[in-house]
Amino acid sequence: MMEKVSSTKPDKAITEAKGSCNSCRKKMPVNNNQYSISQSSVLSVVTSNQPRREKRALLCCVQYKNQKFELKGSKHDLNNMRDLLVKQFRFPTASMLILAEKEPYQAPTRKNIEDAFQWLMRDIQSGDSLVFYFSGGVATT
Repeated sequence: MMEKVSSTKPDKAITEAKGSCNSCRKKMPVNNNQYSISQSSVLSVVTSNQPRREKRALLCCVQYKNQKFELKGSKHDLNNMRDLLVKQFRFPTASMLILAEKEPYQAPTRKNIEDAFQWLMRDIQSGDSLVFYFSGGVATT
């Protein structure tokens, strides 16, 4: 979780991961108080008026299974992207919508993708993180 942190110097504001200090490369004590003490510096965590930070991802995978131009790497690419979002960027799996050919109701059809974009964009606010990822090929008709 990212939090805005400002130091005792009024002109210096930094953004860093909660629980670590990028400038001194040391772990900071993490507590739920408004103030934390680290390396003899008092840091105040700005908690009021912060934008919401909801995360949502729409991942689409088109393989053209059992067709002349079947794509074998699309599913692997999609799984790698999902793992990256979950492990590195801490996206909750419940906030991901995956459209792939394995389930008919979740196939990456034009209608399903349009509906999924509606879900992705619904009630977004400043500070939210949205991801759209497509792995596969496209065809025009």
